[in-house]
Amino acid sequence: MKTIGIVLALVFVVGIAGFVSAAYGQNPNTGNSPSTTNVFEGKLSKIDTDKKMITVTGKDEKGRLTEMSFKYNDATEISGGDRTIQGLTGKQGEDLKITFRVADGDNTATKIEWTEDRKTP
Repeated sequence: MKTIGIVLALVFVVGIAGFVSAAYGQNPNTGNSPSTTNVFEGKLSKIDTDKKMITVTGKDEKGRLTEMSFKYNDATEISGGDRTIQGLTGKQGEDLKITFRVADGDNTATKIEWTEDRKTP
């Protein structure tokens, strides 16, 4: 009878350990996983075409003024204007909406939306 109790206890412990490890093995969606899409809106501050970086000044989720930089690449979709990064060069102050993903601590723009006709006050 004692061995049956020990065997049942071992099965219980192994079962709980398997459940706990499976639960902790899940990747929670924390906003920083590559599968999460984020949006930042603001005004164009600068573009560095050599480093393929665009910097935008806007308000964060708490309403504080902040500056964010985003990498862009050939896969980045650009809407508005002539649909190129070069078309944004020299257009500081233009309103932009950046859709991006965070991976390895870098913000990578997946879409940059702007309207050439919109003027800053």
